[in-house]
Amino acid sequence: MRSRIRKLSGLAFVAAVLLSGAAARAQDRCMTHDEAVTWLETQFAEQAIGRGLAADGRAMFEVFVGPKGTWTLLVSTPEGGSCIIADGLDWQQLPPRPEGAFAAMTESPQPPTRSH
Repeated sequence: MRSRIRKLSGLAFVAAVLLSGAAARAQDRCMTHDEAVTWLETQFAEQAIGRGLAADGRAMFEVFVGPKGTWTLLVSTPEGGSCIIADGLDWQQLPPRPEGAFAAMTESPQPPTRSH
């Protein structure tokens, strides 16, 4: 199951880059991590609300959100380089899940099946 999740997360990353057109813009939007954080704070008052490591540990993804609904997805490497790979407007914060809901989802021994 974990390898399937890793593959899906990798595909989701590639799709996000390709579909957003960020691949062409990414070179212009890369800097050190400290520079990226400072730029997001000064330009949009955005703060990191979450982060996670890619399954292979070679990238960290962070979501930054500003008070006016702006949002940015930043990817960083262990070497300290960071690139903005997606950004947008109208961020909506979802309410927290009831306690234990996430654990119940991840403990399922069989992945859900879909019928066509």
